[in-house]
Amino acid sequence: KLVEEEESRQGHVGRPGKIVRLARSGVTLVGVVIGTRTCQVVRGNLDGQVNPANRLQIPTGTSYPDLIEAIAEPIRAWRSSLDEEILGVGVSLPGLFDSRAARSIKSPNVPMTNGQYVGEDLQAALGHGLDVAILHECAGLALAEQLYGGARGETNFAIVDITEGLG
Repeated sequence: KLVEEEESRQGHVGRPGKIVRLARSGVTLVGVVIGTRTCQVVRGNLDGQVNPANRLQIPTGTSYPDLIEAIAEPIRAWRSSLDEEILGVGVSLPGLFDSRAARSIKSPNVPMTNGQYVGEDLQAALGHGLDVAILHECAGLALAEQLYGGARGETNFAIVDITEGLG
């Protein structure tokens, strides 16, 4: 169930209209930010709300298989323990990224992802039935700001992110 009804509001004339919003229960999304030293794995509602208890920080690790497993482990745990359905996983990846092939080309900050298909590999680790979308970290940040953050409703805006360097 992607949408749910809110309380009807009585207008001045006619029957009350039905108000719908993105679901706040029953479904959830997972977001992953791959960083130099740590990765963030968060679970949130469709309206962009994240409970701090659903925000995990995990070490990036030193090998690519360990990275994929470290990200997949909490997501698998959420899938098996939640009453809510996880609709998908979004991953932001630093470095040069081929969006057509969904492959990391070169990441100076996380070189273990060079040449890897992070989305496909994470999807395989999670099992069938869960889509994984990969975005370059700048595109992911801009999308999040436009949908849920300070750029909500804006068509033109700029973001400067120097969290782990300026590339």
